Amino acid sequence: FLPLNDDEIVAIQLLQIYSTLPFHLQPSAREGVAALMLELNTRLPIGHFGVNEEGELHYRYVYSLSASRTFESDEVLEILTLFVYMCDMFAEHIELVASGEMNAEQVIQALRS
Repeated sequence: FLPLNDDEIVAIQLLQIYSTLPFHLQPSAREGVAALMLELNTRLPIGHFGVNEEGELHYRYVYSLSASRTFESDEVLEILTLFVYMCDMFAEHIELVASGEMNAEQVIQALRS
C-alpha cells in the first residue's frame, strides 16, 4: 500500500502496482517514446506507461478501495491479470522505439491500422 498519513486519507485504501520494463531507453529516443506512450495510454483500461526521473520505463496503476472493505483474492487476481496483460500487450512496441529500432510514427501507425 502507498505510505499515506492516516489522518489525511480515511475513506479509501490505495494499492499501487508498479513494474519497470526490462529494457533501456536510448537518450535519442526519449521524445519518440513519450509520443508513443501518450498514444498507448489512451488505449489502456487501467494504469499508464511512463518514464521516471532515472529514465526507467514503467507501467503503473493505483487501485482504490473503500477503507471499509478488504481486498478479495479474486478481485486482486483479476487486477493483476489485467495489469500483466496490458504490460505484455504494449511493452514490445515501447521497446522498438526505446531501442531506436523503429520510430514512434511507424509504431503508432501500425497500432492504428
